Amino acid sequence: MYDRRRQRDKHIEGEPCTAVTVGVRVPKRTTIEIDEALLARAKRPLGHTTTWATVEDALRRAADRAEREHAERAARQARFFDRLDARVDVSVLLSEEMWR
Repeated sequence: MYDRRRQRDKHIEGEPCTAVTVGVRVPKRTTIEIDEALLARAKRPLGHTTTWATVEDALRRAADRAEREHAERAARQARFFDRLDARVDVSVLLSEEMWR
């Protein structure tokens, strides 16, 4: 188990102190300003009653959506390059005449 006193005793005065926990998810505490009307609008459709649950769910949904959109873009690009040989004559691109 992590012993905070032992970590504190190793700390050198005047140096920044960083505690590292390996393999344990440690939530970050922060203070932010949130528009109350916007928070209320988000709570209703998400079905949450607490600010924490609303923010956590909204962040999770935003991250999931961004990852999904990135994967969809990558798939569209892969399909484009797979069909590229039907639109472009590669032998012409590789020829010296192309670049004169």
